[in-house]
Amino acid sequence: MRSLTIRVAVAALGFCAAVSSAESLPKKMKVIAIDAPGGPEVMTLRTLPMPTVDADDVLIEVHAAGVAVWDLQIRKSMAWVKPRFPYVLGSDGSGIVVAIGASVTRLSYVT
Repeated sequence: MRSLTIRVAVAALGFCAAVSSAESLPKKMKVIAIDAPGGPEVMTLRTLPMPTVDADDVLIEVHAAGVAVWDLQIRKSMAWVKPRFPYVLGSDGSGIVVAIGASVTRLSYVT
């Protein structure tokens, strides 16, 4: 069974409708990210480029996000992952599928 990568993006406010192509997506997204382990002071709000959608990817416009206990542990120690920076926190979320890779067959847009 093939794995499915889900790229989660917090898009700019006002971007709410499902889109039919990646060309319609905003170019930037707002995120809470870190550049090094540490306390809450290492978290910063920033604007990053929207992730690209590869063949096996699904891009979700996040409407609600949460920071789980493992996000806090990762932020404090980086013990479980060796991330590329900036590392975007917030592994729990819900939203709308806005882009689907060409090889994805088990998901579709809701219009």
